[in-house]
Amino acid sequence: MFELLIGLIIAVPLVFYAREFHRGWRFLDPVNTFWPLYLLFGVFQACVFRQDWLDVYGESVLSWTLALYVLAGLGVWFGYSRPLGRSLGRGLPLISGSDNPFRYVALGFAALACGLLAYDYVIGASGGLQNYLAVSRMVVDKDISNYIVGLETLVPFGLMVLLCTTSSSPRFRVLRLFSVSATGLFTLWCIYSGTRSGVITVACFVLGSAYGLRRSNPPLRVLLPSAAVVVVLVGFVSSYRGNMYGGEFHSNDSSGESLNRSLSAYTKADQGGAPLGSEFGMSLAAVRFVPEVVPYDQGHMLLELFTAGIPRTWWPDKIYPAGESWDRFHQAAGTARCVNAAGYLTGPAPGLIGKYYYIAGPLGVVLGSIWTGLFLRILKTYADRYTGVTGVVLSVSVWLLGFSEMNNPLAWPIAWIPSIGVFAFLVIVIARKGIPWLQIHRASRRPAPAWAVPRARP
Repeated sequence: MFELLIGLIIAVPLVFYAREFHRGWRFLDPVNTFWPLYLLFGVFQACVFRQDWLDVYGESVLSWTLALYVLAGLGVWFGYSRPLGRSLGRGLPLISGSDNPFRYVALGFAALACGLLAYDYVIGASGGLQNYLAVSRMVVDKDISNYIVGLETLVPFGLMVLLCTTSSSPRFRVLRLFSVSATGLFTLWCIYSGTRSGVITVACFVLGSAYGLRRSNPPLRVLLPSAAVVVVLVGFVSSYRGNMYGGEFHSNDSSGESLNRSLSAYTKADQGGAPLGSEFGMSLAAVRFVPEVVPYDQGHMLLELFTAGIPRTWWPDKIYPAGESWDRFHQAAGTARCVNAAGYLTGPAPGLIGKYYYIAGPLGVVLGSIWTGLFLRILKTYADRYTGVTGVVLSVSVWLLGFSEMNNPLAWPIAWIPSIGVFAFLVIVIARKGIPWLQIHRASRRPAPAWAVPRARP
């Protein structure tokens, strides 16, 4: 049964792409970042830790969880292929105007400067550069507002705007060299700071900017080596981020030993070998403990969408619905890794299956996966309506939402909008000619109001 279910999980995206290739596959489709994570959780983690899962949860829980992965994949496929997603994507209002590449360049540099200023403030408030780099993953003063720390994401966002704008225009050749060099330096910073998501984000930005403006797909000779490099770098960061402190990399491993250690990061759990601490483990825990031990959440955690943006200074007794929900879950399942700043147990990302099952059981998984496919189709359809720099900036900005929806669905209003979404919208609006909600017409086309017409004196 295990082998059959694994084969079905693999077959779902394969058949999906077999159909999509005939209809015209596009590299910057957000669904392309969903399926790799779907296979990583449902196939790789399931197979590597198979015996651990059997020892902890038993065969029936493992089989039912894998069956839910099959249902989720089919649900995403079903929602993605419905005409409703295309209709909704075409019905969303467009941002009026046309591309102005020089504005995009100026806004890219402005975003980059704001991000660097945020870094400068955080480093200064944390005791200076030496203290900031004293330990691995940096020392950040807990009194610094998360809103200021969040502005650091403007650095990769500004680089993304510059890469997208300068990727194919000969007049921006020098600026493109600067953008590529700065992106390389930022990649090194992501590796040193132990940010796996930063490495993945930079890789997506580079590939998206290179092929997005031409609306072409990278050939396999580019795509496969790029994926291999990202896999090795992410494994390297996972294995060695504790060795990077004091502004140096502390390790005596040879190149071969470093490569082996980087790849071995994918065959062990992050928390000392415990199999519970992974995304597939969260799915298994949800199936095992909900609703027998932990009742269905029934959407209580989704109230976080309305409370997350309210500062604690305005709401001293602020509640954290998602923190409360997952704290109850971790207490029963034993999947917690640490306690967050609000005092709640926190653990790995729940994944699409784990989160929707905790909310409403199998029905939640089916409906949530259909919504995910519909949502990704809406994003693709809307982004495809734009051309030029606007089209590629928007496409690259929403591309990783497929990854987000498989990792922690419905978290994008809290995580993506404040870090990328709002800045992408503002940059696109300002860079295009005209303002969509205050369209000023020429005086000759609009009659003057009665009070403005001069009257002849008697």
